This record gives sequence, structure tokens and C-alpha cells, in this order.
Amino acid sequence: MRITRFWPAIAAATAMALAATPNLSAFESSGGDLPDLANTLNKPWQEFQFKGAKNASSRNGAGVNSIVIHTTEGSGVYENTINWFRNSSNNSNSAHFVIARDGRVTQMVDSSRRSWHATYYNRRSIGIEMSGFSFGHSDPNDDKPDTWRYEVGEIPDPHDPTPGDGYRSNLDTLAQIVAFYVDKYNVPLVHPTGEAQWHRNSEGDVVIDSEYNQSGLVAHGQIQPWSRRDPGPEFPWDELISRTNAILVPEPATASLFLGAGLLFLRRRRA
Repeated sequence: MRITRFWPAIAAATAMALAATPNLSAFESSGGDLPDLANTLNKPWQEFQFKGAKNASSRNGAGVNSIVIHTTEGSGVYENTINWFRNSSNNSNSAHFVIARDGRVTQMVDSSRRSWHATYYNRRSIGIEMSGFSFGHSDPNDDKPDTWRYEVGEIPDPHDPTPGDGYRSNLDTLAQIVAFYVDKYNVPLVHPTGEAQWHRNSEGDVVIDSEYNQSGLVAHGQIQPWSRRDPGPEFPWDELISRTNAILVPEPATASLFLGAGLLFLRRRRA
């Protein structure tokens, strides 16, 4: 009798708890990338994880030939960006990855799926959000933020693999992810020039004269120059390509070491 009497209250409490719980089944699920990426991004400070984004869709057969770089336009917004991409009221955007300034990284959409980050480039690209600002500066005495190089007197980042070169560990994490997809999808390891062409009509509306159509490592600002500038004029494209290339092509001494180990293994098998 006591169980029967309290059952309606228990049922109501259970229904309220379920209503307050996010519908995780509607969020993106991890895919075939995850095991290989977990093996690649294996430095303890990177804290690689997967948290499914709310928004994504099918590529409808389109191949990946580009990686689009964005900035979150803030410092310390790594967790906030992840939470926004998982927010139930967000019906407009997402990205494949979010990278913190200290190199931590969260995958939010598998590369087989289309994240919503760069309008007409979504079907063909991987979208990566970098924590930081798109507006750099060259005068060390002004007060504008600059994500992509050290400030005068700033304590060096202990995670930076090449301390003193002016770049941060988020760039190292980015290079590892870029190398993974350059290898997987044969994305050209180049930063093409140019941008979409556009103008405003007499009513002030944006009219796109020609969309951008280049493959490789592309800035969000090249795709939507009428409203975006990220990752900004100070972003070190050459350094990113150099770091990525070093991952894809081992140093001669390292390559010789692997070759020697392989030959020794074959000799032992023949013996």
C-alpha cells in the first residue's frame, strides 16, 4: 500500500529529472577518427577528449579538401566555446575541434560529418576553433591582445615545444591535427591567397560576387570577408605549415633510425 501511495510522486520526480537532463542522444557521436587521434594527441597536457556538438549534418558525399581556421575571439573561452556548441538553444553553429591556448583540445564532430562553421565551405572542410583573438598588433606598447606571439616580459609557455620562438602550444596541437587530416584526406599543405569578392547593394545588403574556391589551410576571413577576419593578420601560417611538415616528414636521423631498426628486424627473421 505504501509503495502504491507514493508511486505518483516518484513518477513525477523521475519525469522532472529526465526533463532537466540534456538529450545527449541528439548530440554528435564519436567516429572512426577518435582512436587514431587519441593515439596522436597523447601528451598529458593536451587533455584530448570528445564532446559531441549539437549541430552537424551529412557531407552528402562531398570530399574534404580544406581546413578552416577560426578564433574564438576571447582569452580563457575554451570551455565556454565547447559549452556553446553543446547548448540546446544553439541552432546555428559548431566546429570539429576547439583548441585551448595551452594546447588542450576537444573534438566535437567526426570528420566524416559536416560541422557548421563556414557557410558554403562546410561540406568540404574541417573547422577548427583556436582560443584567442583575430586582431594582432606590431607595436609592443599598445594594449591590443595578440594571441600569436609572446608579449614583452611574458612568462614563456612551458608546453611550447620550441620555447622562445614566439608561438604557443595551441599551434603545436593544431599542427598535429592538420598533419592527421593532410594525411587522411590529402588536403594540400598550403595557405592559398585571395578571398571571396563581394559588395553592398543600395539597401546595404551583402551581395557575394564570387565565392572563395581554394583548397588547403584557409582562414575564415577569406571565406566571409564581409563579416569575419579570423584568425587575423598575425596568424603564423608559414610556421604552421613548417610544424606540420616536420610531423609528416621525419628528420633524416629519425628516418635512418627507423630504417635501421627495420633492417635489423628482417635480418633476425631470416636468421
